[in-house]
Amino acid sequence: MEEMFDNWINEWEYPNIGIPFGETQTAGHDMYFMDYRNLDTIGEPIIVHVENEGDLEDIKITKVVDNFKEFLEMVLSGKLSK
Repeated sequence: MEEMFDNWINEWEYPNIGIPFGETQTAGHDMYFMDYRNLDTIGEPIIVHVENEGDLEDIKITKVVDNFKEFLEMVLSGKLSK
């Protein structure tokens, strides 16, 4: 897993904001991260969607939900659109 993390951060130039945990159908141009820069009310990282088109200035970070539990609920309910 550490090797994959290094690849995402160093080769693909994703921001080092937390733990990447899910690629999407675009196969490497966007991922989900546990964003440890922003914690919810009980100290859990928020979940963000990171779009990365290769240039650091083009990276877009969008909040998805307040914590991983809410993310799993979205996945299981079919409400996750990406």
